[in-house]
Amino acid sequence: MEIDLLQFGNKKAGKAKPVVLEEEEEQTAESGPRIELGRCTVVPFLIVFFFLNVIVASVLNFYAIAQKIEKNHFFSVDLRPNLTATEKEALEKRILEVPGVKNVRYVSRAASFRDLQTQLGIALPESENSLSDSMIIYLRSKKDLANLQERLENMEDVKETYVDLINIQYREDRAKFYKVNIVMFFGVFFLPLVILTLFIFYNGFSLEFLNKYPIFEDERRARKRAKWINVLPMVVCAVIATLAFLNLYLFFGELLTSINETYKILSLKELLIPQIIVAAGICLLIILLPFWPYKRYVGDET
Repeated sequence: MEIDLLQFGNKKAGKAKPVVLEEEEEQTAESGPRIELGRCTVVPFLIVFFFLNVIVASVLNFYAIAQKIEKNHFFSVDLRPNLTATEKEALEKRILEVPGVKNVRYVSRAASFRDLQTQLGIALPESENSLSDSMIIYLRSKKDLANLQERLENMEDVKETYVDLINIQYREDRAKFYKVNIVMFFGVFFLPLVILTLFIFYNGFSLEFLNKYPIFEDERRARKRAKWINVLPMVVCAVIATLAFLNLYLFFGELLTSINETYKILSLKELLIPQIIVAAGICLLIILLPFWPYKRYVGDET
């Protein structure tokens, strides 16, 4: 006589394993197939956070350039002839003490004559040099220009002052250009990418909720688990994308400097903290925001 050991063991233990398996299969069939997330959130998170870093770095560089242009307004002062070196040093100290003056640079008549020949593209004999020794006065703000010009003209060692209004207007236009770029990058690129980040997270959250809700049968618990299970991939992607961007930024920064030293961008130290703050701020915003899943759950369709 043959004995079904599996059936005998089940009866002896008072269990009904086949029945449990059938119930689990029915529950799985009712809840629908599990939707695997895979790369549906990881790859988009990497791409979005990388471009967010690009935009933040661009905005910071535009701001730094605009500030540098606005803080470097200057005008020149021609000195009285035959001043001794001691008199020139004393005059320079007096000018530096005037409120609104940021810096002073002395330019000899010989250096001015060489610059003139370079601009004209011709060679002139030194005997034709009728220029004076001068000083370049750098301002803290453009609003101090008129007052400084009046005060310096009253100094006895100053022959005359010269303000290049065309250059000042050109610099103001450049500063406005970079400020417009800041607004455009922030409004046209940065904010839409932040919204896209929220959308990607919401999609991952909703898909995970649809997978967990039939198991937990508690919407609040399933919603909480679905949210936190997507937080870790988002944070990891933010870190990886930021590190990848900073390495590329450092490489291209050194490349630009090797091509032309005038191409100066913010250093990695100046950029690191703002980049981290922006990435951490977006992640924290998503963590703090409440999320609700799609209204239609898997298994509701007939």
